[in-house]
Amino acid sequence: MVTVNGATGPFNSSKPSGYGANAAKNYQNLLVKDPVSAFTADIKYSPDKTKAGIGKAALGYAREDIKQFDINGDKRLDQTEITGIFGDESVSKNFLTALDRNKDGFVSRSENAAFIIFQDKLDNAANGSNAADGLIKPESVTQATVGILSEPEVMNAKLQEIRKEFIFPLWKTQQNA
Repeated sequence: MVTVNGATGPFNSSKPSGYGANAAKNYQNLLVKDPVSAFTADIKYSPDKTKAGIGKAALGYAREDIKQFDINGDKRLDQTEITGIFGDESVSKNFLTALDRNKDGFVSRSENAAFIIFQDKLDNAANGSNAADGLIKPESVTQATVGILSEPEVMNAKLQEIRKEFIFPLWKTQQNA
């Protein structure tokens, strides 16, 4: 099995956001070179297992993830761009419903970061833990996708809890600095 990580790449991997951004770039490169390996790869997006480290790394990963599909350059994904990813409008509508917390019709970086962390937490839930550890396994990607397709509103609420736990505290820290 292949593990993609953010230790190398164009961004400063000593910072959590840079490590996460490198992991996204490295995964994108693997997806182009070897799609079969990409769909079975583990993704190590953060070596830092603290909530702040996980949150920053997920935001870095989300930034590069969105950049890849952001056709109009507005740093968020709309319905058309999401349909371009999945090739199916009904699937993309469910993804938008699940990820778009504020119902503005777009998936922002923080909304996408929450989805990344959710997938990470799914890995550990099988072992009785509710923690994120910076590693996403392919089974969790599948499980999260099934959840979005079957219960997008339920997923939306779960992702909001993750944003409250991992992303919002980062914003408060920045405002108080």
